Amino acid sequence: MPNDPRQDTVANGSRFNLADYWSTHYGRFRTSRERVELCGLLRRNEDPPAVPADMDNADAFRITTPFGSKIVMDVLQTLTAKVPDIKRNSGPGPMAERLAEKVEHFLGRSGKAGALGELKTNGEPIWDNLVAHSTDGEFGLLVVPRPAHWSGLLDFTEPDPDNPDGPGKIRPFFQRDSEGRDPEDAIYGNELEPEFDFQPDDNKSSNAYAAYARDAKARRLPIVVSVLPPAVCLPIGLDPATGKVDAMLVRTVRTARSLNRDGFRWTMLGPGDAPNDAQGWSASSHSILRGADTRLTLYELWVPGGVYYQIGNVPLEGKPEEGYPTDMNVYDRDGTLITAQEAFINLEAEYGLCEVPGGYFYGSHWPQERDLDRKGFPLLWTYRGLIRGLNNTVSADVAHTYNVGFGGWWIDPTGIDPKYWTENGLPMTVKMKRGQANYVAGKPVPAVHPGVNKDNAQFITFALGQLGATMPVSPASSAQGMGPVAMGVQQVASEYSQAQILNGAVQAYKRCAELVLEVTSCLSETLKEPIPVYTRIDKEGKRHDLLNLSAKDLNGDFSVDVVFPTRAWSNIPLAQAGYQWMQGPTPAISHYTWLDQMAGMEFPEEEIDKIAVEKALNSPQGQQLVWELAAKMQGDKEMARIAKLQQQGQMTIGGTPAALLPPRPPGGTGAVGAGIQTGNPAISSLGGQMNATLGTGVQAAVMNQTGGQAAQMSPNGAVGG
Repeated sequence: MPNDPRQDTVANGSRFNLADYWSTHYGRFRTSRERVELCGLLRRNEDPPAVPADMDNADAFRITTPFGSKIVMDVLQTLTAKVPDIKRNSGPGPMAERLAEKVEHFLGRSGKAGALGELKTNGEPIWDNLVAHSTDGEFGLLVVPRPAHWSGLLDFTEPDPDNPDGPGKIRPFFQRDSEGRDPEDAIYGNELEPEFDFQPDDNKSSNAYAAYARDAKARRLPIVVSVLPPAVCLPIGLDPATGKVDAMLVRTVRTARSLNRDGFRWTMLGPGDAPNDAQGWSASSHSILRGADTRLTLYELWVPGGVYYQIGNVPLEGKPEEGYPTDMNVYDRDGTLITAQEAFINLEAEYGLCEVPGGYFYGSHWPQERDLDRKGFPLLWTYRGLIRGLNNTVSADVAHTYNVGFGGWWIDPTGIDPKYWTENGLPMTVKMKRGQANYVAGKPVPAVHPGVNKDNAQFITFALGQLGATMPVSPASSAQGMGPVAMGVQQVASEYSQAQILNGAVQAYKRCAELVLEVTSCLSETLKEPIPVYTRIDKEGKRHDLLNLSAKDLNGDFSVDVVFPTRAWSNIPLAQAGYQWMQGPTPAISHYTWLDQMAGMEFPEEEIDKIAVEKALNSPQGQQLVWELAAKMQGDKEMARIAKLQQQGQMTIGGTPAALLPPRPPGGTGAVGAGIQTGNPAISSLGGQMNATLGTGVQAAVMNQTGGQAAQMSPNGAVGG
C-alpha cells in the first residue's frame, strides 16, 4: 500500500478529470441505476397508470394501488422491529472479557445509545437506513472522522480586560470555589445574610470544565456515517465477502454557498459553464452572493489513505459533465487562512486510515451474476410488472364504469309519431327527475351495460392474491406472542429476497461498527484523548453511564460480530429448567451459562456483578458500611452548617454559639455584647473552659444519636437548664 495515495491514484484539475471519469464509467452501471429509479417511482406512487387518451380529465381516473409502498413498508417494519447487537470476541482471561464488554457498551446495545445509537445518517437511525437502502438492491457506505464537531465547545478561559497579554481568566460558567460551588450558589446569593466573597478554585473549576467537555463531546461524536444510494456512487474493485472496495467515486449535488463554506475554491472554465445560472458567473462579491444558490456537482474519489475532490457543473439535458480545477483552503489552529492547496485530504497522514473508510453492499441480488450492472435488483423489481398491470386494469375499470355505469334510460320510439320525440329534427332528451312522474313517448328501458369481461376480474383476483402472499406478517395483525420480535427476524424473513435484504444490512452494519472503532482509535491517538459516549438512555430520554474508549482499549483490533440475541425471558420453561440444573452442591451448569444461554440476558457479566453487589450490601458487613457512609454524609452537612455560622459570627472557632458567651465588660470601645472580633482575655478564658467541658465531638455524638441539640450550658457554667 503506498504511503502517499497521490503516487498511484488519479487526481483532479490538470492531472485528471473526475467528471470525465464518472461519465466514462457510469455506463457500466446504467442498467442497475435505471432499475432503482423505476422502482423508486413505483414506491413513491409517482408511476401513473395508463388511461384512454379520449377521456375527459384523464388524470382523475388514474388509480394507484398501495402495494408499491406497502410491500416496502411492511418489509421495513419487519426487519427493523429488532436492532441487532454487536458482539466482540475476547481472548482468554477476565481482563480480555472486560475489554470486549467495554467495546460492546461503547458501540451500544441493540442500537440504543452508544456510538451506533448516537450516530445518525440523513437524520435516521443507522440500522433503519441500512435496511431501507438494502431494499433498493445495492448501496454504498462511508464512515469518516469529523473533528470539527468539537470545534464549537466553549473554552475554559476568556480574555481578561485587565490583563490582555495574560493567559486570561476562568469563564464564569466554569468557576467553582474550593467546595465545588458556583457563584450562583445560595450561600452567595442569599440577600438576608451577609454576602461572602466568591474565590474561584483552579482545581474545582478545571473539574467543572472537564465534566462539561466530556458531556458535550459524548453528545456529538466526531464521526460521520453516510449511506449512499447507488445513483450517487460507483464502486471500483469490490470484495463481496466483506464489502470493502479498492476505491469509490461519489457524486453529489451541492450549492455554491455550502461548497464555499467547506473551503473549496474552483475556477469556471468560461461564462457558459456556470450551471443553471442565466446571469453567468464572475469573481465579484456581488455576483457570488447572487449565485450562492447555484447548484454544482461535487465529485469525491475515495482511495486507500485519502480522498480527492473536484467541483463540476450540473449538466443540463444534452450538455456533458464538466470538471473545474479545484483547490481547498488550509487554515491553522487559530482559523487563519494559510494557503490554498490541491483538493486532497491525506487520511493516512492525518488520522492513520490506510483503507477506504467505507464499502459497497448488496441486498436483493443474483449470487451467480458476475456483471455488477445485473447483480443487484430492488425488492419491487420482481413485482413491478404485476403492480403496474393491476394499476392499469383498475384505472381502466374506473374509466369504463364512469362511461357506462351511469347509462340512464333508453326509449323505443317504434310506432310513435316523430313529432313527440324529436326536436329540431334530432331525438330529444328528457331528464328523469326524482320523486316526479315524467310522461314520455314510448316505454323507458334502463340503459344497462353488461360490464367488463370476466377475465378482467380474474386477473385482479390473481394479482391481489400474488401481492398479498409476498408481504410478511404484520406485527399488529399477528397473534399474541407470535410477532416478528418473538419469532426472530430470521424466521420472519422467510422469502429469499427478504433474507438477502437482511443479510446485506447486517453485513453493512458489521462494516460500519468496525469502521467506527477504527476511526475512534485513530481520533484517540490524533487528539491525545479518549472518545466519550453515553451508553444508556432512560425512558425519559436522559443519557447515563458515560464511557471513554481509547486506542489502548482496542489494541489495533476492530473486528466485531453482528447477532440477533434472544429476548430475555422469552423461553420461561427453559429458564426454569436451567435454574434447577444450576442448584445443588454439584451444579450441572454455571450461573453465567444459565443467564447467557437459557435466560437470554444480553450482558450476563453485568447481571452477575449486580447480584454480587446486592449480596454484599445485604450482608451484615455491607449494612455496617452503608450506615458508616450515611453518618459521614450527615457529618459533612453538619460541618458545612457550622462553617456558615462561623462566617456569620454566630459561632466561635471552637464551636461555641456566640449567644452563650457572657457580655463584654465595659471599656475599650465601650461596646457591650458578645464581641469575638476584639481581644478579651476573660471571654477567651471562659470559652476555652467551655470547649474543654463539652467539645465539638461530644455535641456531634449527641446530635447523631438523638437527632436534637446537645445540652446547653447556663451562664453560671452548669450544664442543664
